[in-house]
Amino acid sequence: MAVLENADFASIDSFESDSRGEGVAYAVLQYVRRNLERQEMLRLLALMAAESSAPDHPAHQWFRDRYERVIATAAMAIRRDQEKGRISNSRDPQEIAGALVALWDGLQLQWLIDPRRDLVAGMTAAMEDLLGTEVPATRCPRPERPSPPPG
Repeated sequence: MAVLENADFASIDSFESDSRGEGVAYAVLQYVRRNLERQEMLRLLALMAAESSAPDHPAHQWFRDRYERVIATAAMAIRRDQEKGRISNSRDPQEIAGALVALWDGLQLQWLIDPRRDLVAGMTAAMEDLLGTEVPATRCPRPERPSPPPG
């Protein structure tokens, strides 16, 4: 759990800094890009999250707390963007953040299963729909697509 926790806190700090400066859409895509280089860490996180869905699992509370922390952080960034006019969706930021995290988890899992999927493009489209704003490609260039694992 310590490995996951350390990786999480470093990523949250970057997300908060990026979202203050450039907005939530930019910050999410930067996070997604960094995650493309941590495929095994994401796989571990996905496996542990699924296993910890059982209330008696030792990591259950850690994952509940993590989701609350991630959603709260995203909600603050969304509220800030709503106030600055960066996004047009005026719904409750907490609800938008919960939906964003769910979309992100789902698209990331699909990418882990099939790395040929374009995770950045999927997240860009999802955010444009969810946030009600266009995500300019020039601000969020696409990374090199990783090669699928051998086998």
